[in-house]
Amino acid sequence: MSICAQVVKPADDKADQSTPLSVDPSSLTHPVLIRNAASLTVNAASTLLSQTSIGLIDALHDYAKEIYTLISLLDHETAMLGNERSLEKIWPLIIQTRNEVEDKKQAVEKLESMLHFAIKVVESASAAAFQSGGEAAALGAAERIHQAQSQVEGAKQIVQQAKDRLNDAQRDSIVKTSKHAEGTEESTDKES
Repeated sequence: MSICAQVVKPADDKADQSTPLSVDPSSLTHPVLIRNAASLTVNAASTLLSQTSIGLIDALHDYAKEIYTLISLLDHETAMLGNERSLEKIWPLIIQTRNEVEDKKQAVEKLESMLHFAIKVVESASAAAFQSGGEAAALGAAERIHQAQSQVEGAKQIVQQAKDRLNDAQRDSIVKTSKHAEGTEESTDKES
């Protein structure tokens, strides 16, 4: 059996602050101890939720940043069409950046999975707190879940905008590269 103590304030409000607080043994009932444990569990689960959501938001921002780096390289590649020497230098950078984008995407997916489980832990802890009479802890947990989901959704929108821009950049690169190739073929045919 573990021992938890609920601290009770001294009866005398004017008591010296250095006086140790006493524990009323009659207040150490099972319902009180369960309610305290449930509240502590909600706090711990909320910390897990908070740290996971912050990690996910950071990972989403890193992912978006890497996508924008790739967009910049694709734009640079398109601008250098016809300059084979420069293109040969940029292709390895594009390949490397595509790999880094994939790595960032996998990190995001891993943290999204972790966030899913963190939310379940908070929901379970919240239900236990509510059942034990800790309604305030349960409501606070629900608010924390909503806040975390809202912040993550904002970061996901930034990534989606980056992905949309990447799709546009890739489409433009394909079109311009095709036009350049057609122009090169026509000039080669005319020389023949």
